[in-house]
Amino acid sequence: MRKQVISAVLGFALLSPSILAAPQTEAPPLKITDLFTQQERRNAGLSKLDSSELAALNAALARILLQFDSELSTRDSPTLPQSNDEVDLYDSSARAVAYIASDKDLTIYLWSGKPVAYLEDDSIYGFNGKHLGWFLKGTVHDHDGNVVAAIAENFRGPVGLPP
Repeated sequence: MRKQVISAVLGFALLSPSILAAPQTEAPPLKITDLFTQQERRNAGLSKLDSSELAALNAALARILLQFDSELSTRDSPTLPQSNDEVDLYDSSARAVAYIASDKDLTIYLWSGKPVAYLEDDSIYGFNGKHLGWFLKGTVHDHDGNVVAAIAENFRGPVGLPP
């Protein structure tokens, strides 16, 4: 199983956490708690939470949903190749920013050649051992549930050529 959340692997200012393959709009991202009815918000006590507490709750709910998705997923979307090909990763502007080498370590490299992380099962880890996120169905997610990169097949339109 390949998770799909690669939190900050490529997030060092290369990627902006916006939703890939979605129309380009300036609308704020939807939060899970935005889906509650007014009665549900009152019953859950959400009106008593400040903005940072609501943000933490939304991040936790996103992580939980991603975990369920990774465990229940049928894996019908492309993930990693079975050959010696590399997997190119694109940011929200459809620019190639990194790639996953199909070596035994599944190392993630920037196009400059710098290794920045590696995949272990569904998780992405920095070389310092810190968990950065998940890779699931060809999409990289951070700890807040944001999509920070994806493979070309997950975009609606064309993507840029890798360097």
